[in-house]
Amino acid sequence: IQGTKFEPEVAVLKNFVHPGDVCLDIGGAYGRYAFPLSKLVGSQGHIYSFEPGDYSHHVLSSVVWFHRLKNVTIIKKGLSNKTGAMKLLLPVKQSGKVGPSLAYIGETEKNDMDSQEIELTTIDTFFREKNLKRVDFIKCDTEGAEYLIFTGAKEVLSRFKPTVLSEVDKGNLQRFDLTTDDLKALFGGLGYKIYILEQGCLQETNNLDAERNYFFVHTEKQDQLSQ
Repeated sequence: IQGTKFEPEVAVLKNFVHPGDVCLDIGGAYGRYAFPLSKLVGSQGHIYSFEPGDYSHHVLSSVVWFHRLKNVTIIKKGLSNKTGAMKLLLPVKQSGKVGPSLAYIGETEKNDMDSQEIELTTIDTFFREKNLKRVDFIKCDTEGAEYLIFTGAKEVLSRFKPTVLSEVDKGNLQRFDLTTDDLKALFGGLGYKIYILEQGCLQETNNLDAERNYFFVHTEKQDQLSQ
């Protein structure tokens, strides 16, 4: 994507994503992960990019069309631990403009919020409905809903053990009365270890307190770390 500054973690995606892989891009936003993932999986792989927000969905659709990413399917749904309807809350910045990239699911609107009604599904439900044969990699950036989303993905996580790249912000988790310990317990119980990217190298950690991206890699997939 011309002029786009990619996150540092994009540089090591090749460790975890290979030709023919199936990836879930949760919180597709402006295509900053859909684009590089599309190139890595190639024509035999596929990316399912979830983006329920009207504005972000429009931008993502434009990016996919412009770059002819034929292996990317955009899903206009949110993800959680249950199916149904929910509000997508969009914070209004001090400038008065809505911040689509900061949107999150929730029930309670504040004065500085815009909102839209969206449809929710779960990863496990989507997997069954699409009759997918595999899930190799999941990227997630959902402003605090990560625990709910991966609670709704236990079947996929247990069966396929995909590597997960997720932003974690303990302040955002608090919106759902959750802590980083809840997230650690969920992944730890499924056999995952946590890694961060430091100076181009992946390092194991047990601390999710910093607001940043984390890799969750299953113990059976540790060989990916040294590729």
